[in-house]
Amino acid sequence: MAAGHVVGMTAAAHDGIEFPFTIRNTVIANNLATVTSDRLSGGGGGGLWIQGATGTVEHATIADNRLGRAHLLGGGVAMFPLTGLETRVAFINTIFANHTSPATDPAVDTNAALWVGHLATADVTAALFANNVHDTNADSEGGLAPGVFNFSTVLTALDAGFVSAGDPDDDYHLTAGSAAVDAAMPSSVSIDLDGNARPAGAAADLGAYEITP
Repeated sequence: MAAGHVVGMTAAAHDGIEFPFTIRNTVIANNLATVTSDRLSGGGGGGLWIQGATGTVEHATIADNRLGRAHLLGGGVAMFPLTGLETRVAFINTIFANHTSPATDPAVDTNAALWVGHLATADVTAALFANNVHDTNADSEGGLAPGVFNFSTVLTALDAGFVSAGDPDDDYHLTAGSAAVDAAMPSSVSIDLDGNARPAGAAADLGAYEITP
């Protein structure tokens, strides 16, 4: 997906990405992953479920995604290994925000905005985590062992600074006070989701949108 919106969808708990991919200049927001029963069958990924795939998520805004059942995994993104295939994703210049679904087991941070299962790897470079119940499951203490997290230049904030997140507006443009402004690492991405040039300031902004003067 070169650029776009994935907003307001409901999907089964295992729907998701199953092949090499690039997601760039994309809003993945206000989506729901659910199952039809309380059977502990696994699944989740309120915004993205990634299994047995390698890829890049760059200048994405992943926000306000939900889990329909408390036993599901990964409020924003869930990553799982698949026998014989590598599961590894680079998240670059991306925002993870407003993932607040309840969890069956807080000790393993099942509702984390970015949940990475054992034997999967997330390379997180220049990211903002804001207003999530749990940002990641990197420090989980329960029976579900976390995968590998490689962090570089990660910011946290109480609020991501969106214009009007969630229903009814789903407006994930940034306000001037957002911690995401001018916080991106240099990249080859020269425009944002609206077609505005990057960077507009001292550096590009995190997420799908560049704030413009």
